[in-house]
Amino acid sequence: MEQGLTQKELANKIGKSYQIYQTWENGSRNPKDENLRQLADALNVSFEYLTDTEILPIYQKLSDDNKQQTINYAEDRLKSQKEQENIIHFRNSLIPYKQATEQAL
Repeated sequence: MEQGLTQKELANKIGKSYQIYQTWENGSRNPKDENLRQLADALNVSFEYLTDTEILPIYQKLSDDNKQQTINYAEDRLKSQKEQENIIHFRNSLIPYKQATEQAL
């Protein structure tokens, strides 16, 4: 996707100010979908390329069988994560104490 454009050149290409474009890149503001579409066109990439995570380009190269295996794996991991979120870990919340004297039980 290397286009060789500076931030100023890309901002000009989509009709936005350099300052606005900088806020998008540094994460202090998110561009609207309309602006993302303009960016995608200017960079010759799909809208989804800009809006999805880094895994999308890898996923798109997989065979249909491997895509399904990847989806199954991701669903299993999500289920496991949700189950972990429902577990209360008491060990970390116990307060240690020292016994004053030994006593027989």
